[in-house]
Amino acid sequence: MAFFFLLIQKCLKVLVSISIDFSKFFVFFGFKQESYPKVSMRIKHNVNSDSFSNYKEWMRDVENVAKIGRWEIETGNDSVKIKWTKGVFNIFELSRDKIPDMEEQLGFFLDEYKANVKEQFQELIESGNELEFEARIKTLRGTIKWIKVLGKRTKNGENHTCIGTIQEIGDLKKIELQQKLLLNNTEEFFVVVDKKYSIVTFNEQFAKEYEKLFDRKVKKGGSILDYSTGSPEQLKKVYQNVFSGAKEKRELRYPGREGTEDRFYSMIYKPAYDEIGNSIIGAFVTVRDITDEVKAKKELEIRENRFRALVENGADGIAILNTDGSLKYITPSIKKILGYSVEEIMNITLFDLLHPDDVDGIENKMMEVISRPGIPIKGHTSRLKHKNGHWVWLEAVITNMLEDPTVAGIVDNFRDITEQVEAEIQLEMLYERLSKHLENSPLGVVEYDKDLRITKWSKKCEDIFGWTEQEILESETSAFDLIYDDDAPKVTVIASELASGIEEGNVSINRNYTKEGKIIDCVWYNSVIKKKDGSVDTIMSLVQDITQRLKSDKELQDSNKEKSILLAEIHHRVKNNLAIISGLIQLQIFKVKDENLVNVLLSSISRIKSIALIHEQLYTSQDFRNISFDRNIEKLVASISEIMNPSDGITVNYDLKNINLNINQAIPCALFVNEAVTNVFKHAFEERLSGILEVKCSIDDNNVSIMIKDDGHGFDTSKYKSTSDSLGVKLLEMVSEQLHGTLEMKSDKEKGTSVKLSFEKSEEVSGSSARVLNY
Repeated sequence: MAFFFLLIQKCLKVLVSISIDFSKFFVFFGFKQESYPKVSMRIKHNVNSDSFSNYKEWMRDVENVAKIGRWEIETGNDSVKIKWTKGVFNIFELSRDKIPDMEEQLGFFLDEYKANVKEQFQELIESGNELEFEARIKTLRGTIKWIKVLGKRTKNGENHTCIGTIQEIGDLKKIELQQKLLLNNTEEFFVVVDKKYSIVTFNEQFAKEYEKLFDRKVKKGGSILDYSTGSPEQLKKVYQNVFSGAKEKRELRYPGREGTEDRFYSMIYKPAYDEIGNSIIGAFVTVRDITDEVKAKKELEIRENRFRALVENGADGIAILNTDGSLKYITPSIKKILGYSVEEIMNITLFDLLHPDDVDGIENKMMEVISRPGIPIKGHTSRLKHKNGHWVWLEAVITNMLEDPTVAGIVDNFRDITEQVEAEIQLEMLYERLSKHLENSPLGVVEYDKDLRITKWSKKCEDIFGWTEQEILESETSAFDLIYDDDAPKVTVIASELASGIEEGNVSINRNYTKEGKIIDCVWYNSVIKKKDGSVDTIMSLVQDITQRLKSDKELQDSNKEKSILLAEIHHRVKNNLAIISGLIQLQIFKVKDENLVNVLLSSISRIKSIALIHEQLYTSQDFRNISFDRNIEKLVASISEIMNPSDGITVNYDLKNINLNINQAIPCALFVNEAVTNVFKHAFEERLSGILEVKCSIDDNNVSIMIKDDGHGFDTSKYKSTSDSLGVKLLEMVSEQLHGTLEMKSDKEKGTSVKLSFEKSEEVSGSSARVLNY
């Protein structure tokens, strides 16, 4: 403080008359410009000590009010002198006994500020750089304070003196923090631009958003035109309008980067005025992200368009009516429903189109709707006349919205249900017809609920069981009440499958009681009728009394059984008779001396045995349609081989597929095999002790083939057929003719002979095969 007054005295001695502008003085000591009075003072050479003392007192008051202290550091001759005014001691909450040295002063600053404070004081003392910083300190009493420090260096001969101020700025920092919080927590971004298009200031939101969009930081002092994404000249015009007092509003779209959506912003440009509010000093620009609003607006537009398309192009119609039935609005779908255009229908009262039988119902509904505003009410299903003259059935839901100023009418949502109504009418007619058919059906109709209680009992059921429908329904008869006791377990299983929905239908044959206690046999054709959700609704059964039919069937079965036994007995006797004939011929052979006659008789025996073999299978199997012919071939060939091949020198190979033939085809085939195999044993291996006989039979797509082949001596088949009067060959040809088949004979002197019979399998069993013996 002493240094300050010495400095003033020196100035007074030098200057005879000086005009002092105190503005620079107050700024140097940390006052804001607006806080000090403009003082201009003429100080003359003859200033007395009293006036100077008064000035010192005034300066002390200024320091106390402004919470300012002044400090001084004098360096030179390897020494440092520090001077503080009272204000500095007050800020650090220290007594005036001792001024702390530089290291002790540094200890008052919080850790995050110490390095900067030390560096700035070093540069002030060593290099003369002006000092200015803000920091937080912890006083001797532990109080945390914000301070602002200013300082500069002056030279006095070989010594340097650093002078400066320290001021408490806690209240100011609170205000700044509140302003910062307010600005940085608003949803809007802002930037202030002066009339030279330079950026004066902006909030953090603006800086972050700009950097996020363009990977570039905004700097104060830069030209706003350099940050424009559009035409700088166009932006200039906007700012020029604002500088002239106009307000501008723009919406900007910034295309999103790959994988991100576009962003939309609303920008408002307003003039920025000076403190007095008289002159424009720049522009204040607020920016708001309206992406969500744009998206919501677009979504709303899409929904509105979709709703409009559904309303105007849908099959259903919407009308707004006055209380007298005249139209205020109607959708274009009226053209599809009644054939009128919107323009045509607007000149027609809907009551004029109503069917006369539906007028009262509509009027009653309208009265109900008017009395219950705001409540949707199902309308009276009614008929309106189409433009072409036919009637259209309409179903509607009507809401009284007369009190809603945006509607001010009765809203009628209606749709064409003509097809549905006509289908229901047709269904009702069909139901009546079906009911009549069921009532007149030879089958009884019974219907049950899901608990198997009878809910319907037709007239035919009364005839079958004796109970009337009234008796059945009043007694709540169950399906099980009609079942004969021994059949109840079986019926319970069948009924549970139906009631649970496991089976959709089944058939049951069981015994039932009649009203008189008689036991009858019935067949039940059961079906499950389900609801739309798949659950069981009802069970319906058609029932028929089959007591007499079962009795007749049993009698028929008994008769057929007798006939089968008799027929088997006949085949058995035929086989025995053929065996007797064969035995008689065998006895005759013993008396005949002629070898040729013996061979003829042996051939006859073989043929008779072939026929007898078929009859044997018939009476053992009792199936006259399916004779296993492949097994008969083996028996037949074995029998012939026993007679004709006693030495077993000929090997028989079989390739037999399963073939079932009826009697009409089995006997001729047996004769074919007999003749063919007999010829092999007779002629194929003359003067040979061994040979191979192949017997094959197969069926392909109902075509049967039987082939007998040997590796013996061949012969000229054409010459043999034309000259031979052999009974065997004639018999082969007759068999082929009877079966409507083909006969193939191939022979080679080296490869042997093959005989093949081919024919189509037949299921017919009528007629007789005996004619093959009539040769």
